[in-house]
Amino acid sequence: MKYEQPYGITDPNASYINGNPAAGIEGSIPPAAVFEYPQRELVNLITEAGFTPADIDLYQVTRAVRQGDNYVQATAPSGANTYYASLSPTLDQYRAGLRLFVTIPITNTGPSTLNVDGLGVRTIVRGNGAATAAGDLPGGMCVELIDDGTRFQIANYQGFTSSTTNNNNFLVDLPYVADTGTVNALVGVYSPAQTALTEGMALLIKLAHTITGSATMQANSLAAKPIVHPDGTPLLNGDAVAGAILWLAYDGNNYQLVNFVPPVRPLMHAAIDYYVNASTGNDSNTGLDAAHAFQTIQRALNQVLYWDNGGYGMNFHIAAGTYNGHISLPRITGGGAVTLIGDNTNPQNVVIHEGIASGVSVGYYILQGLHIENPDSDATQGHGINAQTTGSQINIVNIEFGFCYGSHIFANGGAIGMFGPVDGFSGAFIRIVGNGNSHVETSDYGTIDSHLPTLIIANAVAFNKFLYCVMGAINELYGTITNPGNVVSGQKYYVHMGGIAHTGMGNSCPGTAAGYVGFGYYD
Repeated sequence: MKYEQPYGITDPNASYINGNPAAGIEGSIPPAAVFEYPQRELVNLITEAGFTPADIDLYQVTRAVRQGDNYVQATAPSGANTYYASLSPTLDQYRAGLRLFVTIPITNTGPSTLNVDGLGVRTIVRGNGAATAAGDLPGGMCVELIDDGTRFQIANYQGFTSSTTNNNNFLVDLPYVADTGTVNALVGVYSPAQTALTEGMALLIKLAHTITGSATMQANSLAAKPIVHPDGTPLLNGDAVAGAILWLAYDGNNYQLVNFVPPVRPLMHAAIDYYVNASTGNDSNTGLDAAHAFQTIQRALNQVLYWDNGGYGMNFHIAAGTYNGHISLPRITGGGAVTLIGDNTNPQNVVIHEGIASGVSVGYYILQGLHIENPDSDATQGHGINAQTTGSQINIVNIEFGFCYGSHIFANGGAIGMFGPVDGFSGAFIRIVGNGNSHVETSDYGTIDSHLPTLIIANAVAFNKFLYCVMGAINELYGTITNPGNVVSGQKYYVHMGGIAHTGMGNSCPGTAAGYVGFGYYD
C-alpha cells in the first residue's frame, strides 16, 4: 500500500492541509483510497492470520500481529531432506531476518534444503552454520527458520557433529512462580527457595496485579528490591498487566525487567498540567484536574517518562499537605521544563518530607513554593535538594528549608539555580527554619548559580559549615539577608580542593566561626 496524497495534487509525497475558513484556507480533499486501502490491508492481515473480521472485536489486528501468518506445512515430494513450502499470500523474495515456522513432513537423514514459493533452494543449517545431521528435523516437528541472507538457520540450534552425531537440545528452566504479593509489591515463593541475591540471577513471575507505578520484587525471604526498566528508571502505570509473566534479572541493586518493550512516547503539542493532593488524590487517577489528582508526587512525576514534551512545559500543581517518601526527578524527553508548583506565598503549607534528588534525570526542573526537609541519615539521600547527575538543572524559588541531615542545597555533579527578581519572581526568597550539615554545598564539579533572592533566617539555626565548596563553583548567593539577628551557628564557609565561591556577599556568609580557604577561591 503506497501513500495516497490529497486529491488533485500531483506531488506523490504532498502533505495534507487543515482547512481554516476564517483565514480563507481550503483544506485538502482525501481520495477514497485513503479510507479503502488501509482497511483492506488490515482485513487481509486479519484474514491471513486465521481470523474472521468482525466489528465487535477491535483487537483483531493485535491478535493477528501476535499470531503472524508465516506458518506453513512443508512437502517433500522427492523424499526426505528436500523440502518445499508455499505461503499464502506467496512470498515475494527472500530477505535477511525473515522468520518461517515450518512443519517438517519427513524426518531428515542428512543435509537439508527448503524452497519457498519457487524462489530457489536454500540450505537449512544449525545455529553454528553446520549442515543438518540425520534426525535434526523429525517428521511432524514445527521448526523456526530464520533467513540469514543466504541460508535458513534453525533458530538458536546449538547441535554439533564430531566423530559421533550429537543432537544437543538444551532446555533452560528459569525459576517460575505465581505472584502472591500486592499491587506493585511482588512476592515470589520459589521452590526450591532462592537463598541469595546474586548478580545475574534470573526469575520468572506471573503478575497477580497490574503495575500502576514503581514496583518491588521479593523472592522468598530475600530483601525486596526495586524493579526497573533496562535504563534504571522505575516502572510506570500500565507497564505490565495482571497475568503477564515478567522475566527479571538481578543486576546487583535492582531487578531489571528483561522482557520490557519500551513504549513509543507520544509527542506533546501544548503545555500540560497535572495535580497532586496527598489528602484527596489517588495514584490510579489521571491527575489531569484537581478532582482527579494523584496522591503522591513520585507517581505524578512518572508522567514525565510517558511524554516526549516537544519543548513544551509540564506543570505539577502540589496541593497543601505533607508528602512522605524520597522524590527522584525522572529523565525529561523533549527539552521542555518540568515545574513543581506548591504555595509561593506560604511554602510551609506544602511539605516535602524526605528531599528531592535528580536521580537519573537529565533535563530542566523548576521547584517553587515548597517546604523541603530530610531527616534521612543516609549520607547519599539526606539532602534537601540534590542535583546529583551531570546534565541535570534544578532551579528553585520561594523555598523553605527545614531540618536536613545533609545539606539544604547540594550540587553534586549537577547544576542548581536560584531564581530572583530578574527572572520575573518579584520578592523571590529562600527561607531557613531548620538546621543542616551545610546550607549550600558543591562536589564533583557541581555548580550553584544565584540571581540574588532574599535569604530569610526565620529562627536560630546551626550548620557544620554554612557554605561548603569543593570541586565545584558557587556564583553569587543572596541579595539581602532578612532577620540577620537570628543566630546562625557554625563555620561561615569552607572552600578547598579547587572550589570557587564568588558569593557577592562581601565575605558575609552567616556563622559564628571564621571561614577557611585552602586550595580554592572565595569572595
